[in-house]
Amino acid sequence: MRSAVFGDHEILLQTAAIERLAAAAEEMADRSIEWADFDFMLADMATQLGRVAAFFGFENNPDPLSAIASGPLMRRYSKDPNYEYSPRLREDLINQEVGLQGREIDGALAMLREAAEKSPLLARALDRAQG
Repeated sequence: MRSAVFGDHEILLQTAAIERLAAAAEEMADRSIEWADFDFMLADMATQLGRVAAFFGFENNPDPLSAIASGPLMRRYSKDPNYEYSPRLREDLINQEVGLQGREIDGALAMLREAAEKSPLLARALDRAQG
């Protein structure tokens, strides 16, 4: 099933990017790699910043991390500061599009799962994304 939201070309590009990240991680098995889920980060930014800080060997001090998490850069994270794009707006837009484009999104995800049947790297990446 072709997705109306994400054309086949876009799905293939995203799939290739996911596979490349998974391959790069496997090629660096001798190194520590910490994956960060954007939605988990948004849900509890201070805690997740602490986890990332600890991974890099920095002190996990809750006060400055809480200040960073509640600061203006975390409340408004558009690539262009002229446009407001808050975590709440992001959630609202995602919910809106799931309501409007749910079947197409499900189709795109089905295409990814089908591709993962032939690609162990993609399968592992999708498993990691599922938590």
